[in-house]
Amino acid sequence: MEFTLLSELQRHDIHAVIRVSVIRKWDFRGISDIGPVQHVDMVLADEQGNAIYAEIPSSLVADKSPRIEVNKIYDIRRFKILPARSLYKPVNANLMIQFTVFTETQVAADPPDTFPSLIYILTDFSEINDLAGQTENFIDVLGVVTDVQPLRQASERNTTVIRDIIIKNINNCSLQLTLWGQRAKDLSIHGVYSEKPAKPIVVLFVGCLAKHFKACTTRRSSTNRGTCTASTTISQGSTDA
Repeated sequence: MEFTLLSELQRHDIHAVIRVSVIRKWDFRGISDIGPVQHVDMVLADEQGNAIYAEIPSSLVADKSPRIEVNKIYDIRRFKILPARSLYKPVNANLMIQFTVFTETQVAADPPDTFPSLIYILTDFSEINDLAGQTENFIDVLGVVTDVQPLRQASERNTTVIRDIIIKNINNCSLQLTLWGQRAKDLSIHGVYSEKPAKPIVVLFVGCLAKHFKACTTRRSSTNRGTCTASTTISQGSTDA
């Protein structure tokens, strides 16, 4: 069977069949981590490394979402091809995929080992301040962990738990990231980070937004700089160590 590359998809192509790896998958619940799932979001990549954002609408989550797992390769057909969203884009692509009630997914049989396991576009720490308030694209950053703070309450009025993480880039510039809510709780540092001298732990933060937080430029999913220091908040981001 011939598969259409993601870079070759066209609007209203109802016959396209794609073979893709599920790079990332997450539930979108709006501003709150505890609200109902509004849609399930994914980043898919083909054999050549082309990436696209895909979405399962809330009405189909119960049926379609359990059939898709991260790090697995699928043959997918009978989906909608739509213009990419104008805001909060996890990848640079002009189109997006939306599952329908007719969408079919099947685990690929004997796929080649050339599919990527990660998709990201790194942003330099020095560019983070200029991106504060920008919501068109999510931001991805990479660095070595130098400090991980314990969970704490965001403020006296805001009971959301947060966790600060400091990472450093190759130029020795530091960046403070703040994980919010469930992201902060889910981060496991056992066996990953220790204050004692050890091998460097390189972490990739993806799906971030730069925000101004407590007079600092922060990132709601990943970064910021200054002196080479910055403060960032992560709400919809994820990590790979």
